[in-house]
Amino acid sequence: MKPLTIFIGRNSVGKSFLLYLLWTLTSAEPAFEDVKSGWEIFTQISEEILKKIAEGVTSVEEFSRAVKVFHGTIFKEAVRLGLEEKLKYVFSEEPKRLIKVFQFYNRSSE
Repeated sequence: MKPLTIFIGRNSVGKSFLLYLLWTLTSAEPAFEDVKSGWEIFTQISEEILKKIAEGVTSVEEFSRAVKVFHGTIFKEAVRLGLEEKLKYVFSEEPKRLIKVFQFYNRSSE
C-alpha cells in the first residue's frame, strides 16, 4: 500500500489551493526557450572549453565557470519563467496578483 496524505479542515481554508500549488511547483518545467540573456557568455565559455579539449588540455576552472554562469543566470531564469507560466495556467492570475489575493484571503479568514 502506498503512502496516503489526507488534508482535513473546514470549508474555504485553503486545502484545495495548497494541493494546486504543490502540483504546480512539482510539475513546472524550466522554460529555457524563453531565457533571453546569459547565453552569450555561456556560449563563449563553452567554445573556449571545446578549443582546450581539442588541444588536449582540460580546464576544470573553465568548466566550473561555465556551470556557475549557466546555473546563476540561465537556469535560475528558466525556472522562474517556467514557474510563472505554470502559475498563470493553473490559477489564471499573474504570480504577483496571486500573492496579493492569498494574503487578502488569509487576513479575511482570521
